[in-house]
Amino acid sequence: MTPLGGFVKENILVTIAFDKNSNEFLGINTFGIRMRHEIFDQMLSEKRSVFHVMEHLSDCNFDPEFFKSYETEIISNFNAVQHTDIKPKKKSWSRIFNNLIAK
Repeated sequence: MTPLGGFVKENILVTIAFDKNSNEFLGINTFGIRMRHEIFDQMLSEKRSVFHVMEHLSDCNFDPEFFKSYETEIISNFNAVQHTDIKPKKKSWSRIFNNLIAK
């Protein structure tokens, strides 16, 4: 298991754990950001890669409309630490609701 060193900014902390050999997403801890646990649960059940999770991070954000969004900065930090070039996907309400309805 490899924890991402952590993204820290102001009162925000994000730590992501994944298998360094398979890149399978193993979990996430967030402080100061609200996330949709149901979507992470589905990603864990489907054994998604950490790269998939990072691409779809905006779907997981549950903060109200006028709160600052940190997904771009979190992904930039991940790219710098992991030497990747992941591009975030735009938030998709249909993806979010399809994931929630599928349960």
